[in-house]
Amino acid sequence: MLAALVLALAAATPSPVVIHEAAARSAGNRRAEATAIAQALLARPRLASITKVRVDGAAGIAPVAGILLSGTKLHAGAPRWPALLAEVSRLAALAFATDPHVAEVDIWATVPLNLRVGTRFVSGDLAQPDSAVVFTRTQRRGGSATMWWDPAWRAKAFDARAP
Repeated sequence: MLAALVLALAAATPSPVVIHEAAARSAGNRRAEATAIAQALLARPRLASITKVRVDGAAGIAPVAGILLSGTKLHAGAPRWPALLAEVSRLAALAFATDPHVAEVDIWATVPLNLRVGTRFVSGDLAQPDSAVVFTRTQRRGGSATMWWDPAWRAKAFDARAP
C-alpha cells in the first residue's frame, strides 16, 4: 500500500527537468495554465517534440490552449501516420484533463523553411516566414476534432505505404 502511494506521488510530481522545460516552453497571457499543461505533456513519453505550449484568454472568455510540435523531430525510427494521429489526440485529451477551464485545444506542427544563407530576419511588415505549418488539429471541449495536413509533408515524414 505504501509503495502504491509513493508511486502515485512520484507520478504526480514532475521531475525538476520537466518543471524547467515546461516553464521554458510556456507562453501566453495565462502562463501558469500553460506551464501546468506543459508539465503534464512533457512528463510522459511522446512521439512528437513539443516546442511551445501557449494558453490565452480574456476575462469572461474561456481560455484556448495551443500546442506547437516540430514536424521534423519525431521520436521514432520509422513513425507511422496512425501513431501521430493517436499522439495528437492523446495530447489534446491530456490538455483538457489538466485544465478544466480550457475551451479549445489547437495543435499544429511546423517545419523550417529552407532560407538562403544570409537571409535577414526582420519583424513587422517586412517579416519573412521562417517556418511553415504542415499539420493542424483543433478541438473544442466535448466536440470532435478537425484536422488538416500538407500531403507532401505527410508523404515525406511518414512511410507512404503505411495506412
